Amino acid sequence: MPNASFRPSRLDLTIAALIGTTLLLAAPRFAHGQTVASARPTTPAETTTVAPAAPAAAPAPTPAASLAVPITFFGEVRTRSEWDAPGGGVTADAFTYLRTRFGARIDAAPGARIVLQLQDSRVLGAEGNATATAPDQFDLHQGYVELSAPWRGVSFGVRAGRQEISLGNERLVGAVGWSNTGRSFDGARVTLAPQNAKPGSEAWTATLFGAT
Repeated sequence: MPNASFRPSRLDLTIAALIGTTLLLAAPRFAHGQTVASARPTTPAETTTVAPAAPAAAPAPTPAASLAVPITFFGEVRTRSEWDAPGGGVTADAFTYLRTRFGARIDAAPGARIVLQLQDSRVLGAEGNATATAPDQFDLHQGYVELSAPWRGVSFGVRAGRQEISLGNERLVGAVGWSNTGRSFDGARVTLAPQNAKPGSEAWTATLFGAT
């Protein structure tokens, strides 16, 4: 039988003190983000688990994703029917115009823009008629490069290529939108306007162009 008068030796007390000190030092680390178990057997419901850490932030976008160039597509389909009765010996005629335009605007960089616009103009049912008034059935209506930047307190812009030009309410020069083919010019244009002014509400504007 075990001796009822057993007394721990000095070595046993030293070992117990070392174990207690180790547990005290390790307690904060176990209490932070780890599972704490009791000394007695526990059930799964009695185990305390610290919530997982929040997910890491999304990675920064790659350089390739930030190099995307914004492109805007635009277009129109217009039809107009006319009855022409000139009188005299010329017989009356009825016909229908069809004009289709499709374009893309590319904002390559701040202050840099590229515009391309295709046009198809025809008289329905007259594609094989040499007298049809649609000389350019399919053509490049606009295709230009535009650069703009502030300069000495004004907004300075340059546009070069095939483009529409409308000045003086089109009484001086215009795009002639009523025509089924319209009008565009090959040339260059320089514009000046007050900086940061809303388009159409400027106190003044200046335009210099040369085109054919």
